[in-house]
Amino acid sequence: MQQHLSRASWLAAAASAATSLAVASGTPVRAQSMIPLKIGTGGVEANAQIFYAQEQGYFRKAGLDVDIVVTRGGTTTMAAVIGGDMQAGIANVVSLAVARLKGVPLEIIAPGAYYDTKSAPSTCVVAPDSPIKDAKDLNGKVVGGISMGGLDQLGLWAYIDRHGGDVSTVKFIEVPDATMVEALAQGRIAAASMGEPHLSAAGNKVRLLAKCWDDIAPVFMQTAWFTTEDWLAKNKDVAKRFGDAVIAGGRWGMANPDLAPAVLEKYSKFRMTRGMIRFGEKLDPAVIQPVFDSSYKFKLISGPLKATDMTWNGK
Repeated sequence: MQQHLSRASWLAAAASAATSLAVASGTPVRAQSMIPLKIGTGGVEANAQIFYAQEQGYFRKAGLDVDIVVTRGGTTTMAAVIGGDMQAGIANVVSLAVARLKGVPLEIIAPGAYYDTKSAPSTCVVAPDSPIKDAKDLNGKVVGGISMGGLDQLGLWAYIDRHGGDVSTVKFIEVPDATMVEALAQGRIAAASMGEPHLSAAGNKVRLLAKCWDDIAPVFMQTAWFTTEDWLAKNKDVAKRFGDAVIAGGRWGMANPDLAPAVLEKYSKFRMTRGMIRFGEKLDPAVIQPVFDSSYKFKLISGPLKATDMTWNGK
């Protein structure tokens, strides 16, 4: 769940996130001199590059001894990275924009998961017998998703606005994945932004309304690996090795969709039948910018933000 915290709150949370771990920069890749990294991640497929990279040995080949910590979410990971207890982590790009605009010095160092309309792992659904047919029918209704102020809300807002509805009349509430089908059936929400594997598990208990995230952009980056500006300035070589390894992990996952579920479950206990996510293969601010622009339009972030201002160029 995304939380809108003040800069002081961010820093207070960071201060409680434990002590800093020192990581040397520029150490030669030698078996006897591995560089330790502590990395925070969520336990879902959109964060799975790191699990694939660990299982395939890509970090060790890069001279990195990576300790993966599965956290409760991006906000927890950010607090730990800011406090120095972790060197890097992953979060959704809306949360990273919120933090950056509050003055928190975070920098994106590697691409995470993409939303791609060709696979559409997240869609907007209604109950099978719902009278809702289009965006205008959602005027005055309550809709839901797993995170207030995150991509679920942004996707619904973008869909409603682009297709003739009035966002100002619609109320968004947080609904856990496990109870979303029930909330639709009981009429507590009129529509929901639902992702995999819960979408497949719902089967005929829901009806597709729209691929609403398409109205943010047909393709965009939804998660990204980040660190602090200070750590990056001192550890560019290490950051490059880490980024290359997670990209390689993502490539492995996309090339092996039938093998990926077992790896993900081993590291996170998250179950799926087949890999579905598209992962980024280069760090491109152009596929982050639509999310920032749309987030500002619907006041999910406090101001305009250029993706290039918080995306590392590798130098």
